Amino acid sequence: MRKGINEGRATLLGLRSSVLQHGSLERALCDVRNDCAPSDRAQFRIVIVGETKPLESALEEQIFLIAREALLNALRHSAASRVEAEIEYLPCKLRVVIRDDGTGIDPEALRTGRDSYRGLTGMQERAARIGAKVRVWSKQGAGTEVEISLPIHGFGENRKERFGKSI
Repeated sequence: MRKGINEGRATLLGLRSSVLQHGSLERALCDVRNDCAPSDRAQFRIVIVGETKPLESALEEQIFLIAREALLNALRHSAASRVEAEIEYLPCKLRVVIRDDGTGIDPEALRTGRDSYRGLTGMQERAARIGAKVRVWSKQGAGTEVEISLPIHGFGENRKERFGKSI
């Protein structure tokens, strides 16, 4: 029985293709807009700050899934006229911010974790599993901002400073 389960699991893993088929977080987030109905399409742009750096594929996939949820929420539910995704590559941190100028999230519903905001809870849980943090700022009538922050050890020049010698 165990052998059958392991063989089935291996087969399913082999069938699973990477979420980031296009090879970059930026391109994959651009493609999210295509997942929305034409009526859901606000003006959308992606801003990249810093030099794009490769990430471990498993981390990149999880960051994408969190950002995708935030982006789809903004495009589908915020009634925004503008939505922006900002990807910031810092020396030891990746920061992704999804912001919109929409209706905002009802503060009471956000505080109490009402069922309609389970997506936010899912983003928080997914982030915690990879050592990232998700912060949400929202004001009714002024929009929402979701920030995903992931420390990346050895991501930049600070790596040699941590070990006290040049690597």
